This record gives sequence, structure tokens and C-alpha cells, in this order.
Amino acid sequence: MKIFLTGSSGYIGKVLSREAHVRGHAVVAAMRRPSDNDAPWVPYDLSSTTYPLIPPDTNVVIHLAADTRGELSGDIELRAAKILLATAKSIDAKFIFISSQTAREEAPTAYGRTKWRIEREVLAAGGWVVRPGQVYGGAEEGSFGMIVRLANKLLILPIFLPVPLVQPVHVEDLARGILNLSESTNIPSGILSVAEEIPTAFTSFLKAVVRYRVRKPRLFVPIPVVTIRAVKKLFPIASPFAKSLTQLISLFELPTMDTAHDLETLGLHLRSMSIGMKRGKTGVRRQRLEEGRCLLYYVLRAAPSGSLLRRYTRAMEQVNAEVTLDIPTIFRVFPKALVLLEKRPFTPGARKSALAFHLYAAVTLAEATPQGVRLFRCNGPTIAFFDILRAVTMECTARLFQVLLWPCLRMWEKRKGVPGNA
Repeated sequence: MKIFLTGSSGYIGKVLSREAHVRGHAVVAAMRRPSDNDAPWVPYDLSSTTYPLIPPDTNVVIHLAADTRGELSGDIELRAAKILLATAKSIDAKFIFISSQTAREEAPTAYGRTKWRIEREVLAAGGWVVRPGQVYGGAEEGSFGMIVRLANKLLILPIFLPVPLVQPVHVEDLARGILNLSESTNIPSGILSVAEEIPTAFTSFLKAVVRYRVRKPRLFVPIPVVTIRAVKKLFPIASPFAKSLTQLISLFELPTMDTAHDLETLGLHLRSMSIGMKRGKTGVRRQRLEEGRCLLYYVLRAAPSGSLLRRYTRAMEQVNAEVTLDIPTIFRVFPKALVLLEKRPFTPGARKSALAFHLYAAVTLAEATPQGVRLFRCNGPTIAFFDILRAVTMECTARLFQVLLWPCLRMWEKRKGVPGNA
């Protein structure tokens, strides 16, 4: 498949281009100047009125380029998108526009309003729109890089009150979702939101940045949002400081996205923020081992052997090296308590399916080992009868506790995340 990618030199674009090459796709980079590598390049500028030189054998056009500095008017960006749309339509190429969670008609920033206007054009032309949440991870670029740099410079960081909510998505998970959409032939035109299903407090996101990226002590001080709004009124609208405050205020007014269905449509299981924030791959391997130890203990009712744990880790890495379950500490300490989540009827589909898949893998691997054979083999009708009776009793008890403890589990889920939120 050949992909024409605008904004390929940006934070998301570089990761998307790299992932596309790994999957065996050809990428034509559309940007203002050629990059250092030998990838095919086509000159492209948002302010240009000429039609871009999209190769006629292009299968997908992905429009990532955007004016994040506010140097261009919304009309210029809209015109650029229309030109790109018309060119893609002339060669019968699929068109995917990467928008923003801030996109809406009455957005507080021109950036959000422009994204919304472009979305209308793309949807009218039968294209696809992807709305990412708060993108993070990987190289410290884009808005994520700005947050990391500020956290590095400032000794005091804010706790905004009331606390704004964000829906994080790792940049590599976002790239996988965009490419899954590019490769699919049965996803209808529309808007797909890619981010965590359960919003996270921005303070928690900021603390994760400090913990995994800054690694220095920081003091968090409460700041009422009304104070930020009042300060903004003291500066002229066109001043740089007023624009920065407007961007900050847009954080307080982020609309919550319903992402469960879209994640399932794209076949995505997002990694946890505790894994995605870390640099490199070591955090993923450590999380995988903790996940395997917990799930295998739950299945076997005993600590798994080292060989079984390594087998589980290798098997899950073959499926997807980045997708893990972020299992809260209480379930790692008491693995048997996972019964409260395994068949929980309230768990949304994407998280339930992720937990079910990992448990199924653990059971399958355990059954194929000497340690598992000793547990699962039949020891005669009498022992089998009592085993069944014990299993039924435990299942009934677990169902009762699920109902009684549901409010507590829901509160924990909102604060910390549950297994399956990977």
C-alpha cells in the first residue's frame, strides 16, 4: 500500500511513518523540505494554492499537517484541506484527516474551530476523521514535549480546581489505529475517537510526567480555574500571553469522547499510561512479567514456574509487544481477587475483551505444562464432584461480591484503571 502523508516530520508523523514502513507500506512524505533520510519526498505547504503532486498509484492520503503556531488563518488551512481532498478524490485514494479532541463549532481556540470546519468537508466527501485524545509518549515533542519541558523548568506545578480531565493515548497506539483504519476496507466513513475510555485527571497525567520523565521532586499547588479566566481578561486578545491562556482554558473545556466502540472497531487495546510514559522497552517487559505472574497464579492457584512465566511473556510479545494489562497493586498482591473482574457484567467491551484474551492465553499455556496438567487432570468421580461443588460455591460468592463491591470497584477504576485498560 502506498501512503501519502502530510506532516510526516511532526511528532505523530514520524512515528506513523516508521510504523508504516515496519508494516511494509510505502510512504511518500509531504512537507516543506526534504528530510535527512532517503524516503520519497514531495514538496507541500499549507499556504500553497497549487495542487500537491500526489503519485497516481497512492492508496491512502493521511492529512496530519496543521498550523500549531497560529501563523495561518483558519481559511488558509481549510483551503489546503479542500485542495488535498479534491486531489485524493481524483486518484480514488482513501482520505483520512487527523483532527483533535478540541474540534467543535464553538471551541474556545481557533485551532479547535478550524479542525471542526475541516471535519465537515472531509465527512461530506466520504472521508474519515480520527480524533486523538491527549497524545503522549516516545520522543518529547508536540504538546507532550511542551508539558515535559515545563515540568522540567518549574519547581511548582498546578493542581487546577475543578480538576480537568484528559483521555490519554500513546503516540505509537495512535499510529497503529491510523494504519489499521488505512488498511481496513469495511469501516464506514465517519469520526473515530482514539483515546482511553475512562478520562484521567490532568493532575494524574502531570504527576506521571514528573515521575517517569522529569524524575525530580515537584511541589503541586492548587490553582482555581476561575483565577486563570480572570487573568486572561487583563491581557489584549492578540497578545501571546492571552493566546497561551486561551489554549490552557481549552483544556478545562475538553469534551469527553466515547471511545469504546471506536477502539473495538479499530482493533486497538491501548497500553496503560504507567507503561507508555516510560522511556524504552524495559518497562513493557517488566509489566508483562508482573501481568503473567498475577494471571498464572490466578489460574493455577499457585506461583507459576519460571519456565511457564517466560513462555507466557514470549507468547504475548509475539501477539503484541506493547499491549499489557495495567493490573492494580491489590490484584497483584491478591491474584484470587481477579474473580471480581473476570466475569463482571458492568465492564465495557474493550476492557473486558482485553482481560478475557490475556486470561485465555494464561489458561491455554498453563494447561500445556506439567504444572498445569497436575491441576486440571481428573482425579476420580468423588474428587471431581467436590471440585465442581467448590467451583459453583466460589462462583456464586464471587457474583454476590461483584454486586456488593461494584461501587468501590467503579471508584477504583476511575482513579487507577483496571485490568483490560491496556
